[in-house]
Amino acid sequence: MGIAGNTRSPDTTRLDQDTMLQSNRGDTRALTRGHSRKREWLLNVSLADLNGSSDTCQVDGSWAASDEWMGMGFVILEAEEEILQGQICTHRAQSPIHAEAEGIIWAMKEARARGLDDINFASDCQQLMNRDEVWPALTTELDEIKYLLSKFQSVVLTFLLRSCNIRADSLAKGGRSRAHCFAVVNSLVPFLPALEARHEEP
Repeated sequence: MGIAGNTRSPDTTRLDQDTMLQSNRGDTRALTRGHSRKREWLLNVSLADLNGSSDTCQVDGSWAASDEWMGMGFVILEAEEEILQGQICTHRAQSPIHAEAEGIIWAMKEARARGLDDINFASDCQQLMNRDEVWPALTTELDEIKYLLSKFQSVVLTFLLRSCNIRADSLAKGGRSRAHCFAVVNSLVPFLPALEARHEEP
């Protein structure tokens, strides 16, 4: 999703309700829930314009093998304006992809708890977006994500370029740098990036 401070992206794909579209404009992945039947995880579908969706939640996780802690962060945007931020520090998950999945789960729960019902969740974790990769160790997390998707009226899960996920990335790294259990979700939370955030780090 090639955006910078924007809620839309040309790298986003979407399954719109019960219709799977086809396009030759790129091989990207997304999942949208319709009302009549459940969706398979991360179907290969067409490029679509998401301008009609109201909110976008950008999510990231920060994990390092040398650190006993991990961080997660999300930011929700409405019409390009930030309306909610979340930051957490907790004990390190099994792997970086587990941290990313847990970040998505956390962001989905927080968004739903606040009544957000039409939303795009965007992650820069390409492995989670790739339907060709099998992650048996993530079965529990993926099942929970699919369950949470069913709780939204209209929801899309999309891939976001890392260079365009700076806000969530900085919140996640800032959370990990606290090195103690901590969580905050607030529309007025101060922006707390890592002291020396290097965006090539996990």
